[in-house]
Parts: sequence; structure tokens; C-alpha cells
Amino acid sequence: STTITVPGFVWRCSAMDSILSSTLQCLYSNTNCLQIILLRYINYTNTAVPVPPLNVSQLFRTSIYSTVATLADNLFVEEWKTSLSHIQYFNMCVPSICQYTYVRRANYLYVIRMFLTFYGGLTLALSLLVPLMVKLILRCRHQIITKQDNNRERIESIAEQRHTKPGTVIVVEELTITIGSPQPT
Repeated sequence: STTITVPGFVWRCSAMDSILSSTLQCLYSNTNCLQIILLRYINYTNTAVPVPPLNVSQLFRTSIYSTVATLADNLFVEEWKTSLSHIQYFNMCVPSICQYTYVRRANYLYVIRMFLTFYGGLTLALSLLVPLMVKLILRCRHQIITKQDNNRERIESIAEQRHTKPGTVIVVEELTITIGSPQPT
């Protein structure tokens, strides 16, 4: 039995701990490391598929000595390249509606401006509504006073027509008129 040393591989108590603590150093070396592992530990005998070593010059954020746990934390992504093309998006997805939301934090100037806008709008609304409400209230008050005067005149004319005696009490409740002799209290 021969002992094979796999560069970057670490033995731990569990297989998961071993994998997460190991590095992929073996895959970047020029040795036949991957083929030896496949042959020795997995009994993979198909050597028709050559596996070239990974290119070290492609690494930007990590190195060949980065652990698998570190690579997993970075989602195995070495570099994010953002390419935005709204034209391609519209051509591929053909959305029926396009809308966006712009969220910003309110600053003091914005709050003061909104307060003054609200105050100005409220002032304008009240300057238009208050005169109309006062006219309506005065008109209603005038109608009530006119009805009361008309009712008083009717009561007086009814009392004159019936030749009421002095001391007769006339009680007016709404539009009900009661004429009669005074009741002892």
C-alpha cells in the first residue's frame, strides 16, 4: 500500500470538516493530482478524459491556499462582472409595464418644504371654504329668524282673531300653537 499525499487536503473528524478545511491547491498544480484521487479513492479508471490544472492567473480575490469554506462563503465566485443593458432586457423580456421607485431619505430642507406646502394648501383651502361656510350659516340663521318672526306674527293674528283675554298664555313649540286660559301652577 502506497501513501499518496494530496497537497492542500486536510483530514478532520468528519468528511464535511475535512472538505471545508481543505484547499483546492491540488487542482492548480501540474501534477496528476486529480487523476490520482479519482483512481485511488473513487476507483475511477476512465483516463480518457484529461483534466488540465486550473489557471492560477485567473484568481483575483482568492489564492490557491484559500479554504473551501472561504470559497463557499464567496459562493465560489471569483469576480462579479455587472453588465447592464436595458435594451436587451426589453427585447428579451418584453415587459408590459415599466415602473420604478426612487427611495430617498428625507432631509431637513425636504421636511420644511413639505410643511410649507401643506400650510399653503391648507391656507388656500380654508380661504375658499370659510367664506362659503359663513354665507351658508348666515343664510340658515336668517331663514330661522324669518320663520320665527312669521310664527310670532301668526300667533299674534290668531290671538287677535280669538279675542283672547288678558292673562292668556300662548305657548309656541316648533309650529304647534296652543291658546287657552292660564293653568294654575
